[in-house]
Amino acid sequence: MNEEYEGRFPGLRFVTFVNGRSREVIMEEMRQRIDRGDADREVTETIQAMCDIAKDRARKLQS
Repeated sequence: MNEEYEGRFPGLRFVTFVNGRSREVIMEEMRQRIDRGDADREVTETIQAMCDIAKDRARKLQS
């Protein structure tokens, strides 16, 4: 699915906040995002996912 995603959104890589979610849930999210095909929304969701990942890592450093 990565190849399909990158074909739909040239220059982007699939990024999502995984923490505790199953592979099945993540794959369903990827499928939905590919099928939606909205490049502008995809950029926004990718940036949000990167922020969520960074916040989670920073929280873990403080623990």
